[in-house]
Order: sequence, then structure tokens, then C-alpha cells
Amino acid sequence: YHCFEALRGHTLNGSRCITAVNPCHRHEVIGGDSLSRLHTFRMREVVAFGPGEYVAEVLDNLLRSTHAACVRWKISHRVTTASDAFFAGAPGSKIFFQSAFALKRELRVRTDFDDQWVAVASFNNHQRSLTRAFSIRAGSAEADSGCVGWGYERLAYALMSQLGVDLNAWPAAIRDDLQI
Repeated sequence: YHCFEALRGHTLNGSRCITAVNPCHRHEVIGGDSLSRLHTFRMREVVAFGPGEYVAEVLDNLLRSTHAACVRWKISHRVTTASDAFFAGAPGSKIFFQSAFALKRELRVRTDFDDQWVAVASFNNHQRSLTRAFSIRAGSAEADSGCVGWGYERLAYALMSQLGVDLNAWPAAIRDDLQI
């Protein structure tokens, strides 16, 4: 939310992407007792602002490149439509809307030892819900926003589950991509 607060009341000249690495703190309704759902973890985030088509394109391109990396790395993964855990106590319409329009997609990686799927990246189209709340515009029009977040510890947990802890034994593609 820091970039939304920093842009509160602004009119953007064109589209914009902002990226940062920050600690993320969550107390999710379920799964907090597992390494796959840490309460605090580091997250690389990209936040896009602009017309709806631009935001959707940024999200789709980042999803495609993240999926391509998983294929290159030869790790078991899948993309699913999801809803936010913090909507668990909210009226069903929010969860339905988010799922029905695929506004939140997750890239999940399988953990071999327990045959679970861990969300390691999230691709979220906020449409105008946050830009309206923070009065952010794109030129003369209302701006849309979306974000992508990659959870570093979640990804490391999933990779080590599939590939082991000996980084030298990991496929060359992943060692090259991650500069290991």
C-alpha cells in the first residue's frame, strides 16, 4: 500500500510500474502453522497503474514469464484462479467477483514431501478499487491498478522441496537464472 499512499491524489502522465522488495506481514485464516504460509516473508512486488488494458497486459506478461521460468526449471507448477484469504470473513460477493473474473491468479509449486501446492506468486487485478480509494488518475481518466508479488521464502521452500538442498545439483537453467 505504500505506493498507493505515495500517489494519493495524483494524476499520472501515462502508465507507470513501480517495483520494490519489502517484508510482507500476513495473518491468514488457515495455514499459518506451515512453512508454506509464513506470517512474515520477503516479497518482490510490481505494481502497475494506467488504463485497464495496460494493467492487464503487464499482469499477463509477468505471469507468462514466471510460468516460462518454471518450465525452464523443470519444476511441477500450475496456475490457478484464487481469492484472497482476507476475504474469508467477507460477504460472498467479494470472493465470487474476484474468482469469477479471474482477478487473482496464483502460480503454485508442488512440495514433493507432502504433495501440497504452495502459492509462490500472485497476479492481482485491482481494477479501480484501490485507485478510487486513493484518488489516483491516469490523465483525464480513472486509473486501474494491479500487482504481482513473488514470495521469496515460499519459492525457496518449494524449490528445495522439489530439487533438494544441494544447489549444485539443481538444473543448470535455474542456477543460471538465479545466478547460483
